[in-house]
Amino acid sequence: MNRHLPLSLLLLSGLIAAGILLFHPGLREDPFLKHTLLAIVCGLSLLVLILLLNKHSPASPRHTIPADPVELRRTILQTLNTGKTAIIPEEKLDIAVKAVLQTWNTLIGEEHPLTCQISRHLRQPQITFAISGRKTNPLITVESEETSGKTLFRNASLTASYQYHNGENRLTLRQARKKHASYVPLLCAAIAGISVGLICRYGLPVETALELRSVILTPLFDTFLEILIAIALPMIFLSLVASLAGFGNIETFRAIGTTVLTRYLRRIFLALGIALVVCLPFIPLSLGSGIQGGGEFQSIFDLLLSIIPSSLFTPFTERHPLQIIFLAVLFGFVILLIHKSIPAVITLLEQTDYLIQQVMEKIILFLPVFIFLSMFRLMLTDQDFGQLGILFAVILVCHLIHLLIMGAEVSIARKLSPLTLIRKLLPSFLISVTTASSAATFPTNMSVCRDQCGISKKLAEFGVPLGTAFSRAGIATEYFCVSLFMAAHFGVPISLSWLIIAVIVVFLVSVAGVPVPCGNLINYPIVFAQLGISLDAMAFAIVIAVVLDYMNTAVNMVAVPIDMIQSAAKLDMLDEEKLKSDT
Repeated sequence: MNRHLPLSLLLLSGLIAAGILLFHPGLREDPFLKHTLLAIVCGLSLLVLILLLNKHSPASPRHTIPADPVELRRTILQTLNTGKTAIIPEEKLDIAVKAVLQTWNTLIGEEHPLTCQISRHLRQPQITFAISGRKTNPLITVESEETSGKTLFRNASLTASYQYHNGENRLTLRQARKKHASYVPLLCAAIAGISVGLICRYGLPVETALELRSVILTPLFDTFLEILIAIALPMIFLSLVASLAGFGNIETFRAIGTTVLTRYLRRIFLALGIALVVCLPFIPLSLGSGIQGGGEFQSIFDLLLSIIPSSLFTPFTERHPLQIIFLAVLFGFVILLIHKSIPAVITLLEQTDYLIQQVMEKIILFLPVFIFLSMFRLMLTDQDFGQLGILFAVILVCHLIHLLIMGAEVSIARKLSPLTLIRKLLPSFLISVTTASSAATFPTNMSVCRDQCGISKKLAEFGVPLGTAFSRAGIATEYFCVSLFMAAHFGVPISLSWLIIAVIVVFLVSVAGVPVPCGNLINYPIVFAQLGISLDAMAFAIVIAVVLDYMNTAVNMVAVPIDMIQSAAKLDMLDEEKLKSDT
């Protein structure tokens, strides 16, 4: 009997009952109860989907295999090299396998047998190797990130994860997901949309062009936007919870996490301050609106109060992103407090996060179509693109000022030559600005922090992954500048309270970023909706996001080693001599 069958039947029964109650005529007069039941239906549906995906994935019996690199490589290839993804390179796999076996043989001993178990995770084959003995993670027990087990397996197109359970070291391998292409398809879609839109605008009668926009393009645009928002909101929740749970326990968070995380969050506020100062000359600020009667304070106070949800479900049913972020932070800290008591919940959280990301990545495959529709639709209106060039220049100036401030801050505080600092940070900058990928920059940032800047290995292995997730100064600058210009363009009154609310919204949405390709684009509808900006601004945001993503990533990733230097100095985990050396 399938081990999931009883639970599946229970979930399906609850789903059917909740669905019947949801559409009962008597509930239509009670919105709160209806929204609560809708949230339950969605949750049950997600659980059923996860169970169905794993329904036909029973694990094979364990069998002992020789601790031999050749045998281990053969087993991995036979198990995993059957999907539609890229073929696993055997030479790179050999290097990874030998590194793992050497670590286990050295620190555990050769007398413990190595067992193997094959199963499926979300319909994808995976293989788990287990060896009893003391806790020994082969993915992080080497001196250099470039030669760590995780990086070696990543180079072999595999995703590796480690667990220690009931006295066993377990290493699970899966084929890595396909990397998405660069922004070239998005740029091509934007150019095609502009071209076709201009042809229709000047080649068709005005009435026909307007009808094409209102009857076909706008409904398609709105539908895709609704899908993006519907998936992005649970992704924000799961991503933020997983990031906080990644601290491991509350003790680690208090000892090191608060210092490192605080610097990353302060960096975002600094970026927003710079953006505000640079943008003010171009923005019609309404200082007099709403001041009488405490209106300015009241709007800010109302926003802060509205962050606290009335129930666990209404933030999702009513699509309130700030309330979702509040719940995510709350759940994340609770998990830190009781993580040892809820391993099953953490596993379910990880699987759900993985499933939602998979769904979003499939939707993102159609993002060029959405961009085409956006630009096509925009060309059929009388929108003025005159300020788009100014907006590009403003964001680039903000980034340049921020980089100069970051460099000056470290140089003065640590009495470090600016040229030496530039030389040490140049690899991180070059890789991030040419790839627009924080994941691609991660190994370089790890090497820069440990080998060039003299940061303790223990702190670097904790702080660099944290920075990859939470260093969002670049994208926060883009969100804020675009929001200011779009508010002015679409006639939204920009008062003092609006600016403060914009800072709060952009900060929170930036921190809770969606961890998928083009995640910055996905969050724009959420930012615009919170600030009262027309979603027609998405067409402008798309152009900005596609072109400036490379520079945004560079600012985000260069901030990681800079903030790690300052955090390490505060925690007395910095080698000042290595930092100042030219070697």
